Amino acid sequence: MPSQFETGTYLDEGPPGWDAGGSLTRRDRLYVSPRKLVRIPGRKQEQRLFADSSSGRKSAAEWADFVADIRRKGVTDPIIIHVEAGEGPVVLEGSHRIRAAIQAGRRLVPVEINYFGNAQRSGLVVPPPARRRRTRPHAG
Repeated sequence: MPSQFETGTYLDEGPPGWDAGGSLTRRDRLYVSPRKLVRIPGRKQEQRLFADSSSGRKSAAEWADFVADIRRKGVTDPIIIHVEAGEGPVVLEGSHRIRAAIQAGRRLVPVEINYFGNAQRSGLVVPPPARRRRTRPHAG
């Protein structure tokens, strides 16, 4: 996986009672199975495009090249998902990459999920992986 994508969580919920409005209040950067993302609607109604054609707006040859490139190199730019308070998640950038990654057999893709107005309080789109606790062998 590309090393330039750093995973982690940024959180700024503010003090109790703070009205975050449209401010960014949480950002998760993680690797996720593209199959978990495929049902999230795209900002530009990409689901409708894929219902009409398995390659969206790309020709069959362009799509085949795109999938082959992702099979070779993986998804190099993160999928961007935005979640506004009171609304569901939307794929801002990356609907084609999600579908191509599935077709290419990629198990994980880099994802950046941005929550605005404390939307994360209604639930996370994809919970971050649990951190593994390092254990020491018992000396005894």
